[in-house]
Amino acid sequence: MKAYFLCLLCLLIIGIPLFSFAGQGGYHYFQNQFDPWTHRNIGIHFKVTNTECLVGVEKRSWTFESDFIETNQSSLNNCNSQEEISHNIIVKNHEDIIANYRIKMNLDSSLENSTSEINQNYWHHADLMSHGTSIIGTINIYDYILISASEKSAVTGWMGQIYNSIKEKPINQILIPGSHNSASNNLGLERSPDFNSDHISPPEIIKKLSQTQYYSIMEQLERGIRYLNIQFCFDGKHIRVCHGVYSKDETAENIFIDVRDFLSRKENNKELIIIDIQNFHNWILLPYLFKQKFRNMIQNYLGQLVAPQNHFSPTSSFQNFINSGHRVIILQDNPNHNLAWDRAQSICHNDYNFNQINDILNQFENNIKIRELACSHDKFLLSELAYKMKEINITHPNGVSLKDFLGPFKMASIKKLNEIKSEKWLKDKGNIIIEDFSSGFDLALIAKDINTNTVTVRIQNEYSDGYWGDWANETQLINSICKTNEYVGSYYQISEPNQENGDDTALNAIRMNCYKYNNGKAYYFTRMISSNEILWKNSRIGAPSGCFNGPANGFQMLIETNQIHGDDTAANSINLKCLKSNDAISQVFTSWGTRRPPALCPVGYALVGFITRVESNQKEEDDTALNGVRGYCKPFIQ
Repeated sequence: MKAYFLCLLCLLIIGIPLFSFAGQGGYHYFQNQFDPWTHRNIGIHFKVTNTECLVGVEKRSWTFESDFIETNQSSLNNCNSQEEISHNIIVKNHEDIIANYRIKMNLDSSLENSTSEINQNYWHHADLMSHGTSIIGTINIYDYILISASEKSAVTGWMGQIYNSIKEKPINQILIPGSHNSASNNLGLERSPDFNSDHISPPEIIKKLSQTQYYSIMEQLERGIRYLNIQFCFDGKHIRVCHGVYSKDETAENIFIDVRDFLSRKENNKELIIIDIQNFHNWILLPYLFKQKFRNMIQNYLGQLVAPQNHFSPTSSFQNFINSGHRVIILQDNPNHNLAWDRAQSICHNDYNFNQINDILNQFENNIKIRELACSHDKFLLSELAYKMKEINITHPNGVSLKDFLGPFKMASIKKLNEIKSEKWLKDKGNIIIEDFSSGFDLALIAKDINTNTVTVRIQNEYSDGYWGDWANETQLINSICKTNEYVGSYYQISEPNQENGDDTALNAIRMNCYKYNNGKAYYFTRMISSNEILWKNSRIGAPSGCFNGPANGFQMLIETNQIHGDDTAANSINLKCLKSNDAISQVFTSWGTRRPPALCPVGYALVGFITRVESNQKEEDDTALNGVRGYCKPFIQ
């Protein structure tokens, strides 16, 4: 599996008084940092430049000084917050620039964005969600900026990349990323008959509140989406996409052509797409000849790609679809033709009728957890991360759109995915997950990891945690974990020799080396990784050691117990447990304590990183330096 880099989530928020759009502004940022559980975001970082009007930005490094940043209203800097405030956000993967976003903000209008220096090897995505609107249950008084990025090679043909891991699974037991109202990216102003509310009549407002996606159908497929959620209306001549208003350019024919063309590419020969016609307005009332015409349209454009229901079901294995060439599933209510599966008999969709953020997220989780109670085992399960509007209060006409409402919800839903993606119930029971304004690759890469069971496993035990100090932050592990398909193979330690009458600290630091493997053997060193450490002036670097014929699959600590009234040292050394050879034992300069039980990766996994627990300088008190270690493992893919 090729390495990928996903999702710098940079959430910048312009603080403003409720329903007031003048006065001093402020930023509060939220960054979806490196996620050790799915190995995402390695190397992805960003820098904010042109920041004359911002206070609290570290201009010399790729980070913020603090998590609250104010606008500078000094007249000397010409930074009146009522005027336009601009800055750049440069997104990088290690040293490669992915994109340079130019953000323009004005507290009396919507956010604007332009992009330059785009790296064609990456997908990138920017959500701009403006202030000035409120919904019952959610008050949006901030501006949200969401930026994410992914290496294209990780997303292109992602189902084919993991084919061996999913080929025998029923299709309704595979996690599939989807989009909500997938074809609503380019809506027009022509009212469509499916809109049935009298509360909001101007088509301009309907359009803003009905758009749920940024990208076209083809772009979504290229970005990893494999489930399309579609609504059709017949305008008397054509079958068109509708969602309160008609799409400017999307018709049924266009969608079928895009799906066909996407699947015809060589790199997509093991991809499968579900087209869910969630609503075909007045389908039951349309004449039989029209329904036959629609069936013929499917046959003409998709032909043998369509999987007929009389030969397949949601419990058919993934390889059955791929090997037969029938790689398109069409769902529709009362289809009256054999090319579509009856939606009511094929998919569970537990709709909800509330718009409180926590209620939506809890329903999303419970929908999956209790799948066996709420959904037949022989159906698909559709779970939504989508906002439902029940009552709207427009407070600023320039900021009225569905995406502007979604700032707080989008942040909360991404946090929710980060929390649950390592949960067993999601892997065992999750199926189709859809979201609004999807980047595509965010969900696709989470699905890719979960479907292949490559979510990172943390290994630890009470014996290797030590006693004192603070653990490194698990969300900031860029330098503490190997890249995808790389594993720990050797290491060295830095320790302080016996200080005789002085204060002993023993183990000060650990440095591990990452390698690529071929046929079980390391053939290419990639980089060194480390975690928190404290180096005392007398510490020394010991001779390195490594594993032979395979990577490390765990570690074992030598830790001195609490000496009560004596000189404590805590951790004295660490040995690497090797997958196919004896322990790797690098040089250290003390040996106090007892060897603790090992912390081992699960069978078939190998060590990819670690974090440390380190006690800071205690001044005149007893120092111990490095205390404990926890490791991270991923499946060993040779």
